[in-house]
Amino acid sequence: RPVLVFLPGSGCFPTILKIKAGDRMALGLTSPVLAKDLQNALGVHTAMLERRGIESLGEAIERDDATPEKLLSRHPCSARNGGITLEDRVADSLLQLRAISAQPWAGPLLLVGTSEGADVAAAIAAREPKLPISALLLIGGAGPSQFFDLATLQREAQSREGVAKIFADYLSFLDGKPPAEYLGYPSQRWKSFA
Repeated sequence: RPVLVFLPGSGCFPTILKIKAGDRMALGLTSPVLAKDLQNALGVHTAMLERRGIESLGEAIERDDATPEKLLSRHPCSARNGGITLEDRVADSLLQLRAISAQPWAGPLLLVGTSEGADVAAAIAAREPKLPISALLLIGGAGPSQFFDLATLQREAQSREGVAKIFADYLSFLDGKPPAEYLGYPSQRWKSFA
């Protein structure tokens, strides 16, 4: 059967989180999960790739701490936690995809990348012709760079100063003098993705 493979976005936190909800436990997911009967109806297996150094279903977190902003601040990306650059993500994902492809139950790969994962999926398909990739679904990524998105948001807010700042920030990367971190991510990430 084909394998529907989900590549997560830019957050360096687990794909599947255990969340405390009072005296109960819940799961938080950053990629879709298809029930076995739906997988059978679609005729696929599914796989969710995890980023380097990250483990799903680790320590449970409080429900109030499960917001994207809090998760990003609690789990910053680093060379060991999630990887930083597009090259990190591609190399790590290729190792996982090759392992999946080697399984006797695995057919062609159907890559689904969301946000930053879309850039990773597109790069994998372009660079690795030996993998049996038969389809790509790129959701919210693999288009204009995030600097374009940031400038667009400032334009929609009708902030000339905001747009000017985004372009000044962008120029700092082009001039080779970027800040060590930008919007919560190491500058290496921005240079490789944007």
